Amino acid sequence: MKIQNFIWGSFFCLFFVSSCVERAETVVISPNGQVEIGLETTDNRKLCYYVKYNDSVIIEKSFLNLLLSDSISLGNDVRIVDCLHKDVVEQYRMYAGKCDSVKTSFSESIVSVETETGIKYNVSLRAYDDGVAFRYIVPHQKYLKSYNLLAEHSQFAFHDDVKMWVQKISKFYKNHYEHPYEAMNFDSVPVGMTMQLPLTFESSDYAGAICEAELKDYAGLYLKKDTLSHTHFLSSELSRKSLDDVPVIQKDSLVTPWRVIMLADKAVDLIKSNLVYDLSTPCQISDVSWIKPGRVAWDWWNDQHVVGQSFKKGMNNETMKYFIDFASEMGLEYMLIDAGWYGAADDTIADITKNVPQIDIPKLVAYACNKNVGLLLWVNWINLRNQMADAMKTYASWGIKGIKIDYMDGDLQNIVDFYYQTAKCAADNKLLVDFHGAYKPTGLNRTYPNVMTYEGVLGLEHCKWSRKITPSHNVTIPFTRMLVGPMDYTPGAMDNRTAEDFVASYSSPCTMGTRMHQAAMYVVYESPLQMLSDSPDAYRGESIMDFLKNVPSTWDETVPLAGKIGEYIVLARRNGNTWYIGALNGCEEKRELRIPLSFLHKGKKYKTILYQDAKDVKLYPKNIEINHGIYTNLDSLDLNLGESGGFVAVLADY
Repeated sequence: MKIQNFIWGSFFCLFFVSSCVERAETVVISPNGQVEIGLETTDNRKLCYYVKYNDSVIIEKSFLNLLLSDSISLGNDVRIVDCLHKDVVEQYRMYAGKCDSVKTSFSESIVSVETETGIKYNVSLRAYDDGVAFRYIVPHQKYLKSYNLLAEHSQFAFHDDVKMWVQKISKFYKNHYEHPYEAMNFDSVPVGMTMQLPLTFESSDYAGAICEAELKDYAGLYLKKDTLSHTHFLSSELSRKSLDDVPVIQKDSLVTPWRVIMLADKAVDLIKSNLVYDLSTPCQISDVSWIKPGRVAWDWWNDQHVVGQSFKKGMNNETMKYFIDFASEMGLEYMLIDAGWYGAADDTIADITKNVPQIDIPKLVAYACNKNVGLLLWVNWINLRNQMADAMKTYASWGIKGIKIDYMDGDLQNIVDFYYQTAKCAADNKLLVDFHGAYKPTGLNRTYPNVMTYEGVLGLEHCKWSRKITPSHNVTIPFTRMLVGPMDYTPGAMDNRTAEDFVASYSSPCTMGTRMHQAAMYVVYESPLQMLSDSPDAYRGESIMDFLKNVPSTWDETVPLAGKIGEYIVLARRNGNTWYIGALNGCEEKRELRIPLSFLHKGKKYKTILYQDAKDVKLYPKNIEINHGIYTNLDSLDLNLGESGGFVAVLADY
């Protein structure tokens, strides 16, 4: 481990420059010179910042302020008293996700600010080549009796009438982050509408996304349109149960999460950004050898569907063995036993260290182990909170490999704390974690890489009761929700239909779009625990099985190739020496694309399998064609995407 830590541990090159006292403005410029964030005080001594990209103003002067109890304001009547600057180069390992390692560099200024009443705090500003970030740090001092935060007034004043992809909410508490994205120009957003993060925006010259990183001991951030002081103005709000609640209470000091603005020339290029991870605490697990991503057979989405068996389907040993056998047959790493194994899903007083009589978890673990399959268990978060230490110790003793935790449905400060407690306790017991019913990722999976994936997305489960999962939605979420981390969308449906033929069904779910639309999700969508959501019988005998048997769930490299939000996307991902190209069409019209393969290794030949929509998918969405070829980096790949279709290419060493 000492050698590994030397290779992959973070390293820094720092150059410090102290500013003069009473500095009126601080400017931080990214290493490539294209990104700039500045902090200054106005004539009436208010603190504000701005952001530029390629010399164009993205965020105009926007006020920064924290409102503490006792009517203390940390943004009015202030002066900048000092500044400490450093330039940093960092390299770190990612143990699962869109790449295996990250090398990044940034410039940072830590600006010391003092109020007229003598309260001192810092604002940290960072400029990366792919965006900016800032955070507040209020240290312990005699002038402050408490660190109760009543409101954060970080503002975002856009220079242009940008187009935004918005998830609106009606309440903070019991918000499951499963809302559709609406595309609208800033001017058409209703005043007072509350929006959750990430918030992707785009103009003719640039694209970006507002998000947060290192959300810890704090409440989640939301944005609200406000025109009191600026035409294109967003104000901040923090998650709370009611307006009378104090959203954040910290002891001895106050540190906010990073407020992040990703930036790129095109929206598709945002997907390669690691900015959320760059800003997060490095890995806190000393031994990561047991952390293994994988694909997962699952008994819930398909309503435990079995065909031609003598046993009755349900939460019983026979049904679970049936799914374990399928996982073994497919070479899947895991099988997930969902709600019902210890009692009803909503039974928050059940003992989650004991299974119901119809099922025997330890025996199933042994059965699965003999077939090289690991078991994952579903739990309600309230039960886990109440029995965390005992439950995780019990699961580890049984041989369980991980847990799926559900129904948190919010990002109040105490729920955010629960995520950290869970991640650490799970790591101590060598358990993987899938946060379901979750808020968006904010970098915790860098700190605790046993955290494999999050829901926090309008995913495939909604096909069981709604028409919200459209092909256009499926091509929107890579540019929005997926920018901040893995998403447990749960793909793999095999009953594929046109929009006209789609019918929501809880017990026999189907999906809009073609079969290749579903298959391509295994390349386009990032989730180190990737579900095969349909029943074993739906996969057997299908020509797509060879692809599903071999597609990885984690990647060494990701290269965005082409895309337009809600319309189409093409990504290339590498695992070892094999490249995968996945494409999704979000439109009910055919689409032809020519994709240069210049990202491939120069001089090498690649034996390629092409999985694509058949010519008749408009009538028969399940039909696919499989072709073969030899390609090099000098070639281009012609993609013929059917209506609401998809495409996959697998390029292996020749």
